[in-house]
Amino acid sequence: VAVVVVVVCHAVTAAAAARTALSIGGGACATAHDCSLGGTCTAGACVCDGWLAGPHCARLRLTNNATTSVALPANVSGTTFATVWGGHLLIDGAGRQHWIGSGIRDGKTLAAWAKDSVAVHASFNREGNTSLSSARIDGIALSGNGDNDSWHGGSLHGIYVIANPRPWANGTDAFLMFFTGFNVSGAYGSRRIGVAYARSASGPWTVWPDVVLGPAPAGTAIDDSSVSNAAPAFYNDGSGRLLVAYKGLGRARAGAPPCTDGSGRPCVFVAQANHWTGPYTRTMSALGEYVYGEDPTLWHDARGNWHLVYEHYVGTACGGHAFSSSGTSRWNTTDPATWYTTHVTLDGKPTTLRKRERPQLVLSGQPQQPVALYNGACLQGGRCFNIAMDFE
Repeated sequence: VAVVVVVVCHAVTAAAAARTALSIGGGACATAHDCSLGGTCTAGACVCDGWLAGPHCARLRLTNNATTSVALPANVSGTTFATVWGGHLLIDGAGRQHWIGSGIRDGKTLAAWAKDSVAVHASFNREGNTSLSSARIDGIALSGNGDNDSWHGGSLHGIYVIANPRPWANGTDAFLMFFTGFNVSGAYGSRRIGVAYARSASGPWTVWPDVVLGPAPAGTAIDDSSVSNAAPAFYNDGSGRLLVAYKGLGRARAGAPPCTDGSGRPCVFVAQANHWTGPYTRTMSALGEYVYGEDPTLWHDARGNWHLVYEHYVGTACGGHAFSSSGTSRWNTTDPATWYTTHVTLDGKPTTLRKRERPQLVLSGQPQQPVALYNGACLQGGRCFNIAMDFE
């Protein structure tokens, strides 16, 4: 069962990206599925949760005001960072705020992401807001081990950090960093998904020695070439069980069908595990299910439903929203919309970005719900950095 919604997230004109006032619910419905599982169907009309808008609760209720979230350039740990990509704010149990994402070392541009990316940590100089512009890189959180024979000897990219609701008794895995590891060659086919763990979001981080998710054996699932850009989310029952959404590609095939190398159309899949160390079982790709796009954020809501926010492909909108009652199959996508585009008010100035990718949500509360959106963004002149946007 293919779920097909495709949009390219590159620069659009201000006119094409003009925001229109969104209704908040009110669309006709028979069940909560008609309300994108983001609200209730009450007396035949959708009533949306606070983070969603639109007649059928299909659109994230974001402002259009973005802030630059990490100050650049930064000179730390003997190198210069002029580019960061992905990443989001994390608030630890003591209320301290951390930004952890990918940084391109030696002052290089985003083009060097497959060979020169490391995980960097940035600190905020004040507390109490979810999208501050004052985060400053203060160190490298994790880098490749440099071993020619290692699956994570080279670049580390696709960083996603999450708090662990069921850590070991000694607390050393209170925070988890999912990452995409490359070997030293930087070849795309070498990509594997790994996890590092730490007692504190400030580190130090220890890499779990095994790959937690690699390409499927040839012919057993769609994603048998490479996997990357993992986004974990725990069930909200405290069990430690989790789902991981990720980008997957299959081996090149005649006609370049979706989700294959050379097609230009990567896909999002989901895997599940009873513990973050694995083993992980593919749920979507083994069933032939996929969502067009990449760079997912995944979470389990208060009603027990699952939501994905991801980068679209083909068109003018950047962000997609998909939902599922089980999380393991039957994902439904909402209509493409312009609630998340390349035309923003950035640091108080109307700006058309060259591209906007890597959506990562800040989740708060228990059960969690979105409170801010972070993205990788590039200006027309080429500089790439990280931005944050609050919900209304």
